[in-house]
Amino acid sequence: MALVGNISTTDILLRGNREDVRRETLQAIREGIHVLAPSCGLAPATPLENVKEMILAAQNSGFMLK
Repeated sequence: MALVGNISTTDILLRGNREDVRRETLQAIREGIHVLAPSCGLAPATPLENVKEMILAAQNSGFMLK
């Protein structure tokens, strides 16, 4: 069974800052998720920097090496 770790699209990706995104991403990884993903569709106003930060945090943690 694969676990999907969802990062909140409203509280974190839309309204949060890069540090919020990094913290939530690393927490999901530490908790053992297999698939890192937004919790739902992204709002058009979601800062691209936050989406990039989610990917960067995962890469820097070694999560996306597979």
